Amino acid sequence: MSIIGSNNIRSMLGLNVTSKQLDKFEFFENIKSIKNLTTKELKQQNKTFCLLSKYKGYNKEKLEHISRLKANFSNSYWRDKKNLSKAPPTIKLVNNSSKDASEMWLRDPKRNKFSTVEISQKPSDDISTVIQGELTPLIGKGIIDNNGSYDRLPFSISHVQNDAKRQEVCEESTASKPGLVYFTGKNITSAEILPGSPIGQYYHQTQFEDNLNVLEINNGDKGTFGISFDLNNVKEGEPLLICGGALSGCSVVFATKANKLFALHAGQHENEKAVWVTGKKGAESIAKSVALLTNEDPNNIQCTNNQELVNYLSSKFDQSVLVYCGDDIPLTSEHNVKYFDYDSTPENKDPRVGNALALVSKKQGKINVQVLGDDIAVDKNSFEARSLSSAVFSLTPKLEPQSSVTTYL
Repeated sequence: MSIIGSNNIRSMLGLNVTSKQLDKFEFFENIKSIKNLTTKELKQQNKTFCLLSKYKGYNKEKLEHISRLKANFSNSYWRDKKNLSKAPPTIKLVNNSSKDASEMWLRDPKRNKFSTVEISQKPSDDISTVIQGELTPLIGKGIIDNNGSYDRLPFSISHVQNDAKRQEVCEESTASKPGLVYFTGKNITSAEILPGSPIGQYYHQTQFEDNLNVLEINNGDKGTFGISFDLNNVKEGEPLLICGGALSGCSVVFATKANKLFALHAGQHENEKAVWVTGKKGAESIAKSVALLTNEDPNNIQCTNNQELVNYLSSKFDQSVLVYCGDDIPLTSEHNVKYFDYDSTPENKDPRVGNALALVSKKQGKINVQVLGDDIAVDKNSFEARSLSSAVFSLTPKLEPQSSVTTYL
């Protein structure tokens, strides 16, 4: 299956691809190759290598690695006595320049693949339907991103981070949390792998309003980010949409227990070298994250694969949905657990990506929760998205009598 990813999209755009993101940086020279330059080639090397320290994926460790390459280059250069009068090229770290780089990329018509058509009036019906609590208009529409977010969450949310970096639980709070982004409908746009390369044109062309609240929950670093909150916090006419971004091997769980909704996203970062299988380690990470959110000891949890995760979810929640990459491994269902495999469609020539959404709405005092699992293909030329297969599930919460709930919307 051609699951979408940074390398997949780069291939789709005709860009050179290496197995390491570090070795190829758009607009600039191939840094890895500088160690193999001849003396003649060194004389012709006049450009300064420029790295964007804020560019996505370039953390301190990666920059230090490139600096070591530069140091090796400098040492070998100065050993060549013919060039002692000439200083070697230097690496310049330019802070806060990712915005400029993105804008420069977008000004290039060969790079900018966003459709320039005016915002369509047709999606107005879609918007109204979504606000009423229906996810069907968003089937096959691509992946949601934002062009602006808030520092505070819409209401109090409990949060867990259970990954390679830390194991930490934060009880109910409106403070911003790692792996969690809050924005509203006006800030919705199409997700991009590279600037100007949308995963679907729909969200770029459709203008939602501020009455749609959106929470994006990312995957952990070889682990899980998870949240839980009281469903009574959602206001009538102001639904909450929860999204997991572009899925390319990750697992996402949505579940209800009495008056609470749980959302968890397990996976690993792009280009990760370590062997970490989401269908095994991710299943365990999700189960232990649930234990942490419910004040249980995660060390007592035994969960080694997706089937055991399904069994665990069945015993733990009233209703739950698992959106995952199945890798042709079948699951046995439970009466209160639904699942969607975004890797089950026969091979398709276009790049593909999984999508998981949950929409929480209130109508006449009744809470409704819908979940969408979607296997999406992206056209290589138009960058339009379409659904290869999808499923919409309803999670009917068994609400306890409502107590006084303070909201922050």
